[in-house]
Amino acid sequence: MAADRGLPIFAAFTGQKLCDLRVSSSDSLRSIKLKLQQELQIPVREQRLLPVHGAVTNLAVGEWRIEEEEKWDMSTPAMVLIRLNPDRQKALEAVSSGMSMRELSEDLRRDRDIVLAAVSRNGFDLQYAGGALKDDKDVALVSVQENGLALRYAAPEFQADREVVLAAVQHSGSALRYAGDGPRADREVVLAAVSNCGTALPFASDALRADRGIVLAAVHESGLALRSAAPQLCADKSVVLAAVRQDGLALSFAAPSLQDDREIVRAAVAETTVALCYASAALRADPEFAVAAAALQSDVDSSDSSSHAGSLQEEADGRAE
Repeated sequence: MAADRGLPIFAAFTGQKLCDLRVSSSDSLRSIKLKLQQELQIPVREQRLLPVHGAVTNLAVGEWRIEEEEKWDMSTPAMVLIRLNPDRQKALEAVSSGMSMRELSEDLRRDRDIVLAAVSRNGFDLQYAGGALKDDKDVALVSVQENGLALRYAAPEFQADREVVLAAVQHSGSALRYAGDGPRADREVVLAAVSNCGTALPFASDALRADRGIVLAAVHESGLALRSAAPQLCADKSVVLAAVRQDGLALSFAAPSLQDDREIVRAAVAETTVALCYASAALRADPEFAVAAAALQSDVDSSDSSSHAGSLQEEADGRAE
């Protein structure tokens, strides 16, 4: 059987003793709050309990960290009760349900718990954070983890912070545009960005836009990223081939020598026949290549027709069922 004991409850700031609450080792923080609600008529959602460590005259020491359902420490000599503003609790519940912080008063937008709850649902709410909370790294991290583009609203120090920027670009590579110079020159950060958004390449440093591994990762995700590659890589056959296979129109950014390369142009035209416009004049005037391109176009059209016919048949079969 769990032993009962009296737990003194004091008011924060004044030190006034509010009650001696009968508790046992089987009580959780939640059950203690429910007893306080019955004893003091203070709703559970308006209670914050802090353990007292040492003299009762030094009441607000530390923060109560246990979960609501976790058993409390019987050795705690007393607890301090802070009564929370009911408006604050309503605001916390509202933003936790998806309401934007822009609807809240400036005072409530300076509340760390409210801001964290808001940005964990909508990272863009970082722009409405008040006071010093825009300078809180945890708030910035939670924001960009929810939406990488929230980096736009982070303080400059966090736009230059490797950890924050890496979290942002892992969620949305295009967030690299809001990063400071340091992260833009960081190979791991840029690789993470271009791997999920190739068109983030122009926001990388000049040195990394000349990095073959970085550019290959970018063009594999978006062939048009070739536009931002260093000139020597626009003349690299392997890089350009990877780009045009992903998007044939990347041929327009290839070096002239590769726009005259039959393998490169054939791969580009296989992806989209519009790419033929960017082949060299010599290739476009070559009768043999024109025949090959026309045959390739016929193959593409045939494949598209077969795919379309298959889709229609599947739709018809579905209706028949």
